[in-house]
Amino acid sequence: QNGKTQKNNRKDEEKMKHFKEFCLLTATLFLGACSLNKIATRQTARIINKGLCAFYNETDTKLARESMPANLKLMEVLLENDRNNPILLTNLSQGYCAYSFMFIEDENKKRASLLYKKGIEFSRRALAARRLISGKEIVTEKINRKNIPPVFWHVFCKAAWINLNIKEPDALVEIPKIIPAARRIEEIYPSYYHNGIFTILATFYARRPRLLGGDPEKAKKYFQMATSGAGSDFLLNKYMYAKIYSVLVQDEALFDRLLKEIDKAGGPGSLPLANSAAKEKAKKLKERKNELF
Repeated sequence: QNGKTQKNNRKDEEKMKHFKEFCLLTATLFLGACSLNKIATRQTARIINKGLCAFYNETDTKLARESMPANLKLMEVLLENDRNNPILLTNLSQGYCAYSFMFIEDENKKRASLLYKKGIEFSRRALAARRLISGKEIVTEKINRKNIPPVFWHVFCKAAWINLNIKEPDALVEIPKIIPAARRIEEIYPSYYHNGIFTILATFYARRPRLLGGDPEKAKKYFQMATSGAGSDFLLNKYMYAKIYSVLVQDEALFDRLLKEIDKAGGPGSLPLANSAAKEKAKKLKERKNELF
């Protein structure tokens, strides 16, 4: 009887041993598959990052508008395999904000606002992946030229969202949270994305009441800086100058001049898609002149 019990015990031990080996093998294969997925995702993310210039070089705005959502969803699918990938997160933030600004904001502010929120969340995750956030605040001391992209797109997305919701208290509360990061970009890399930070700061000064730091003269100064040097050929800077500042101070002559310069600008310039979109947005803005002045 004892011999039979010992034999059964050995069988049980063998079964348990094989079961543990099976579990270990399964876990190894699973982890290996996860690792392979991450490697593949990171390689694809690099390819997409290098290839995005081809997309932003597109001059057919209709084609870009129709294809952009599919590209954004593809990057989101890839992100599921590597959820903290800073390259994908930054490109998603830029993509959603650019798509909203160029194609959606003028016709559907509510939808544009939601898209900006998606961009804000992706940029926040990109900042967290690069350890640039402490709690809910960006650690400005850690910002350098190499990690400017996620910081810039976070500021851009949130600024665009604030501009659409400027009359809401929740939006006004957000302004002080991004000003330090905007100032840091202005300090160490002001020419990034065609002087984009100057347009952002100009818009802040133009849209806020004086009691909350608004200053039309500072707005004008920053718009002039945005439309010179590295931003001189980037037509969206001039478009914002016309839309925001000239309307604010009711300078009809400046409004007409800026829109005429956009219309007469030759060639696609620095970013073909952005400049093509600026031309189309400028035409729509010109059609609203009578209600703006």
